[in-house]
Amino acid sequence: MNNKGKHRALVFQGGGALGAYEAGAFKSIYEYIIEREGVHAEENMFDVVAGTSIGAINATLLVDYVIKNETWRGSAEMLESFWNEFKAMTWADNPFFLAWWGGLRTILGNWHISFPETARRYWS
Repeated sequence: MNNKGKHRALVFQGGGALGAYEAGAFKSIYEYIIEREGVHAEENMFDVVAGTSIGAINATLLVDYVIKNETWRGSAEMLESFWNEFKAMTWADNPFFLAWWGGLRTILGNWHISFPETARRYWS
């Protein structure tokens, strides 16, 4: 419990793309608590941090960060950075695919076949 007698729970929802959205929502909540309520980053901001599915990943990343650093300072940036750098590779991201697709376009002489980057985006 923080020093003002309030209890806070931070609960993240599941659902794939919501994980990235939640990073931004958490940043806003964090800033509000720091700026408007005057809670220090070294204080216990949340009594409960939980989530389901991708929300559990976000919760785990945050709790791990706070335990290791003994502060919430930088946690919003860490979570945002995780989602900015996160990328799931697909078979279309393989450089071989891009070379093969470009070669197919050239060998067949069919300029109606999309550019390799367009194909990669479609298949990804």
